[in-house]
Amino acid sequence: MTNREINHKNQLEERTFTGKKIASDIGLIFIIASFLTFLAPFGMDQIHWLTTWSFWLVICLSGYIICAPIIFWGQIWLTKHAQKYVPHQWMKIACSAFIACIVMSFFVPIVNIYFFSLEDNYLDLVPRVLPHSFIIGGFITFSNAIKNHIKNQKKLLNQQVDELKNKQHQVSQIKNEKFTEFMNKLPIEKRGKLICFEMDDHYLNVHTDKGSHLLLMRFKDALAFVEEHPGMQTHRSWWVSLDAIEKEQKVGRKILLKLNNGLLAPVSKTYQAKVKEVV
Repeated sequence: MTNREINHKNQLEERTFTGKKIASDIGLIFIIASFLTFLAPFGMDQIHWLTTWSFWLVICLSGYIICAPIIFWGQIWLTKHAQKYVPHQWMKIACSAFIACIVMSFFVPIVNIYFFSLEDNYLDLVPRVLPHSFIIGGFITFSNAIKNHIKNQKKLLNQQVDELKNKQHQVSQIKNEKFTEFMNKLPIEKRGKLICFEMDDHYLNVHTDKGSHLLLMRFKDALAFVEEHPGMQTHRSWWVSLDAIEKEQKVGRKILLKLNNGLLAPVSKTYQAKVKEVV
């Protein structure tokens, strides 16, 4: 399954007749009935709009009641028994809708006779309304399929956004755990707010707001622990927290950063441009 597809199981779940889906479908039916009233097809422009709208509303609602279950179960049956011959979802919808429109054509004449007081024989009307059933049924099915497709794509997009957020949260947790692991290497009484650390021979001198402590650790290994913590390397042997910097000061040609614990962190030429961006 690619990132833009929904598998067959989820597709069938999406077509389940929940109360929310039925309400959404009925809302679409009212819109379609109103649109057909406006178009006034099949010579209905001479009929009062209220009668026309009532007719199309009954046709569309009846079509939904009759056709929706046929299309629903038809897709399930085709997925289980004819997936090889009808592999695509739109083909399943089309085949199911074809059967549904044939069934619907036996109901439409009854509505026609009721609304327009027709004296035609019922069986004579069935083949005559069959093309109309295909046109209207196809239009309704297509409209509903587009609505469901948009809904499914929106749901899929939301799922992908949630997955991305979860992955970002997991990465953030891992990086936070690395920083916590680094701080846990200090004695409990020295685990405060990290100010800076500096290379001191084979040791790392870590400074917090609760004091300093020497760790047996390489400087580059320490950088890996704090790569996501708000701070920066200022020298080949110094790293400082951004919120610990009070001001920049010059001593001759040297640039130093005064930290809130009174220390002066050197800034080498390599890092001067980067330091000027944040200080």
